[in-house]
Amino acid sequence: MIGGFAEFERNVISERLMGGRIEKAQKGKFAGGSAPFGYDLIAGKLIVNEEQATIVREVFRRRNEEEQSLQKIADWLNESGVKTKRGGKWSKVHVKDMIEREGFYKGMYKHGEVMTKGEHEAIIVS
Repeated sequence: MIGGFAEFERNVISERLMGGRIEKAQKGKFAGGSAPFGYDLIAGKLIVNEEQATIVREVFRRRNEEEQSLQKIADWLNESGVKTKRGGKWSKVHVKDMIEREGFYKGMYKHGEVMTKGEHEAIIVS
């Protein structure tokens, strides 16, 4: 019986957290976690890291204009000595994750199905 109450309490907490994240997303605010490559998290706000932003723009240019593969872009990043946000080597999965966040890098914020103008500055423009 105690286990049932504990599970119910976990579900209630989870729903409240999700509701808070959705509310933040609707307001265009960052809902938490680590800052994506190209941004720094300062006092709860995402601020453009200009050095990384230049790299983000080049990644999108190579993908969209030169149609380079994810692996080729990852190889270029590693050969150039660029480290991931956590200081590691780039893989095609890291590059894919960045490409799939195109809306975010254009200044939009999405959580679940909610997509809105974010408070963060866009790094790429279309």
